[in-house]
Amino acid sequence: MTTNNILYQERPALRYTLCRKGAYRPRRANPGDAGMDFFVPKHTWENSICELAPGARVLIPSGIKMEVPAGWAMIFFNKSGITNKFGLIVGAQVVDHGYTGEIHINVINTNNENPVYIDEGDKLVQGVMIPVGLHQLVETDLKDMYAEDRMIKGDRGDGAFGSTGVTAEVIAEAEEGLGEKIDSEWNNEEEEKENGNN
Repeated sequence: MTTNNILYQERPALRYTLCRKGAYRPRRANPGDAGMDFFVPKHTWENSICELAPGARVLIPSGIKMEVPAGWAMIFFNKSGITNKFGLIVGAQVVDHGYTGEIHINVINTNNENPVYIDEGDKLVQGVMIPVGLHQLVETDLKDMYAEDRMIKGDRGDGAFGSTGVTAEVIAEAEEGLGEKIDSEWNNEEEEKENGNN
């Protein structure tokens, strides 16, 4: 069995079609890459180039329609080279199972000073297939939601953003002497066992 066959075995096929003249096929640069590259089609703009002003965003038709299998979603992410060199990032973009329309490339120019020039054929974003947990939504009241027998014990509680964002020094201070405390408790347990056996 070849490497490619091993990589793709037991995975649902991704069927797609080119729905726009000048569209490029999505592709992986390497067989084992997570991301599939999407390109700007030909004939997208009259002069072949889009000038994206600082802070502006653009929704570019990809010319691709894709059949996302049930239980999966395609999520789009930045291309590291594009982000580092030009400051282009991907806007929120999820393609769900059941979507039958054309996929669009949603990019934002985060550069505060200079415009970014997007040319036809540019490789701007990458799509990654992600398995989706389709859990049933069940509404309940707070009392039932936080019942003691259902809760996973932890120290977070209702702490939100930044509630676990302490520094390594603070963590070290909190854990100082923890090993000695555990050893002491273990030794006490061992002594109790020995005394009980005697």
